[in-house]
Amino acid sequence: MKKRIVNLYLVIVFLFNLGHSFFFATYVVFLVSKGLDLFQVSLINCFFMAGVFFLEMPTGAFADLMGRKRTFVISCFIYSLSMFIYYFSETFWIFVLAESIASLASALHSGSFEAWIVDSLKYYGFDENEDIDEVFRKGNQIKPFGIIIGSLIGGYIGINNLALPWLFSSISMAFVGIFAYLTMKEEYVLKKTREFKITDMFSDIKQIIIESIHYGIKKRSVFYIICFNVIFMFIIQSLNMYWQIMFKNFGLNTDKLSWIFIGIAGFTSLGSYLSKWFRSISRNEKEAIVLSQLITVIGILIASQCNMVMLILYSFLFHEIGRGMFQPLSQSYINKRIPSKQRATILSFDSMITKGGAVFGLIIGGWLAKNYSISTSWFVSGIVLLIAIPIFFKMENGE
Repeated sequence: MKKRIVNLYLVIVFLFNLGHSFFFATYVVFLVSKGLDLFQVSLINCFFMAGVFFLEMPTGAFADLMGRKRTFVISCFIYSLSMFIYYFSETFWIFVLAESIASLASALHSGSFEAWIVDSLKYYGFDENEDIDEVFRKGNQIKPFGIIIGSLIGGYIGINNLALPWLFSSISMAFVGIFAYLTMKEEYVLKKTREFKITDMFSDIKQIIIESIHYGIKKRSVFYIICFNVIFMFIIQSLNMYWQIMFKNFGLNTDKLSWIFIGIAGFTSLGSYLSKWFRSISRNEKEAIVLSQLITVIGILIASQCNMVMLILYSFLFHEIGRGMFQPLSQSYINKRIPSKQRATILSFDSMITKGGAVFGLIIGGWLAKNYSISTSWFVSGIVLLIAIPIFFKMENGE
């Protein structure tokens, strides 16, 4: 049963990222083609991040209370709706509407799927402190393959019509929702003995939120990784948003951008694979997480200072290794330190706070890119991370 659950988790990871990624290589190019400038592109994403910020905690509590499977399935269909709206969108405010709907989907998805696999495996006797590391690592290695296929297809179908990748993603996410509904189980959920009342649901959600915020702040080891996640989310926004425009300015068209995105996914997967080795040569999890970001900062700073396309590309791909190492290391770290009952809510609290960092990263990065250059926005991101690394390396995490 444990093997079946892990295999199902990996299949859904693949399908979700495949369906979600058809527009990844053309997203910013698509928005710019509609007449938006770089700052407006960042503002659209600010609405997404802000929406997630406000919705994370109630949706996380909803997942803990009403079921992680139900929450994840709903998120897939809402994602499908937002992508369908994008397909027809032409103006700034319709894009904002689509992103706002996507923020609800993201908030529902955040924490619920991760909490489902952790608690499903615990229910069948998985060693939470060891085996779950390998599950997350496999998931992060599978994820890029879905992204590679989706973004490559999207890059080619977007050559003549940049809106088509959104339609492909919309249809695919609806399929993922149906597949998850038919295959996911929640054996660990105890059947409720009391009659369901909507007032009880809101009361329970409120209580779960209060307890989870208290835990996330008071538990020093958890709050430590949340703070570092905020810095990480702040610095990656300019890299995420403007790499397409950076390389398009060198004359590369959408099919070439899709191949670059394949490189991004491949190097991220390489980082995820190397995370196990890097953890083994580090004294503890905290050290592994912080020092892995030296790779990220080196790549960012070199890319920001180059003016030759191949040097920018190589250093940009190099920084993706550090980013690929960060996710499985931080996922494993936080999941070992939170209780099952509140897992989805605490993970949502983490996501909520880090989205706040992303909002500031989008605003500052967008302003720098518009008024100075994309390279300047990347350089500032690299400097912020360079300053943060020694601070968090020296900072105590309560263990």
